[in-house]
Amino acid sequence: KVPVGTCVPMLTGLMRGRHTNWKRAKSAAFRIRDPNYTCKSFHEDIVEAFPELRLYCSSGEGVGGASSVTSGRSVDDEYQRTIGALFAVFWAMRMDIDGR
Repeated sequence: KVPVGTCVPMLTGLMRGRHTNWKRAKSAAFRIRDPNYTCKSFHEDIVEAFPELRLYCSSGEGVGGASSVTSGRSVDDEYQRTIGALFAVFWAMRMDIDGR
């Protein structure tokens, strides 16, 4: 178990030098309804745009070596759940384009 008060410095260290890539985030937003914009391209954009997604994968375990997060799920499950939610937005925005 991670001692109380150790997460903030740890997260600060893991995120040091990493910032939201607004160019990639805006690319995803502007291109989401482009028929030629693929789910693969969307995934590449969001992974590059949001470096905090890498926190799920920092060592194969959660922050501080925990194998699960507060939900009780594994960090891998939470990463897949988060990416799945972002894909759901992608697919919902394109239902009338390629979701017929």
